Amino acid sequence: MHDGPLVTSIGAAPALLVGTQLGKRIAPSVSVVANVATGSSDVKAGIPILGGLTIARSRVVLYDAALQLDLPMAMMSGAGFAPFVQGGLGGLRQEITQSMFTITSTSRAAKDYIGRFDAKEAVSFDIDTDTKHNLALSVGMRFSF
Repeated sequence: MHDGPLVTSIGAAPALLVGTQLGKRIAPSVSVVANVATGSSDVKAGIPILGGLTIARSRVVLYDAALQLDLPMAMMSGAGFAPFVQGGLGGLRQEITQSMFTITSTSRAAKDYIGRFDAKEAVSFDIDTDTKHNLALSVGMRFSF
């Protein structure tokens, strides 16, 4: 959310991201992985007395490539699990649509999707925008073959 004058604000509502990851093991505990995810939400303007008004629609696409290091562990029961860490680079593409107009911004991002909406690229004039961290918790299934 960006705060404006007279207790106003504008920003995208939180959204669910849906995506996939593909990987190729290159060593016993090291893999190369690629991820892509997308999500969309409403852009809301907070206006005193009127509350939050939807003024546009926002869509984001996240993509990256990374190295994944598995940390295999065995439990006393004999079952095992493998926590992992990933580090890589990718991109963050944002689109904002209002009626028949769409503006876009694409920026490079680190694995936690640190990015900034580039207003100059999107609307051709410079507006100061903050750098944001878009942290994600991933949940899913692994299919190995």
